Amino acid sequence: MNLQDDSQFLKIIVERLKIVSGYHTIAQRLNQINGFLEPTEGYALHLLAALGPGDGVIVEIGSFMGLSTAWMGIGAKQTNRGPVIAIDHFRGSPEHKTLFEEELKTDSMLPYFEKNIKALGLEEIVHPLVGSSRDAAQTWTQPIRLLFLDGEHSYTGVSQDFALFSEHVVKEGIICFHDVNQDTWPDVTEFYESLLKEENTPWIELFRIGSLGTIGRKEFYPQKMQSAKYSATQQIQNSLHYQQH
Repeated sequence: MNLQDDSQFLKIIVERLKIVSGYHTIAQRLNQINGFLEPTEGYALHLLAALGPGDGVIVEIGSFMGLSTAWMGIGAKQTNRGPVIAIDHFRGSPEHKTLFEEELKTDSMLPYFEKNIKALGLEEIVHPLVGSSRDAAQTWTQPIRLLFLDGEHSYTGVSQDFALFSEHVVKEGIICFHDVNQDTWPDVTEFYESLLKEENTPWIELFRIGSLGTIGRKEFYPQKMQSAKYSATQQIQNSLHYQQH
């Protein structure tokens, strides 16, 4: 291998180390926030918030204590591409009440959410919108560049959230669904997969990592991108798998 090849090899190593280092730095900052989001899923949201195409706001349906919100908020803040609008009634869901009994003794999770967001210095870029997604949609007019759906997990709930907000997603925009996993959340998975299989559907899958399914419009994304894996998140996933053995 000549010197030029050596330099290129070292450049690739350094760039990949930067990716993994950045991932671990953020994951460590957020490891005290309760939630159900895997770090690799969070980092994918972080990258989309920081680097994703289109102009508009970031909208999250279902925020809980702010774990996914923080991943996106940090990304949006790094590139000055906020705000992140966190839509939630902040009363918790049935699965939350089973696992977080102490926190849910209060009437609202909002104080926990706000405390976590403030501790990370994200209060100027993250804006909670308290209420149901249906209520929020009634007066919604802003273009959306990144939509993250993690609200009510029934088929009716996820399909309603998609119908209410997908029309506001710009043509370059990206929509992410959490808990696309047939074993644990069959209703979310059924809706997600049926959406992609519909005749003449305008949507294609861009990538999946963990249970995070990500789609975009065919008119903007070339068909060859269907089911593509983003190398950064795949490398991180492989790295974590290696470290666990």
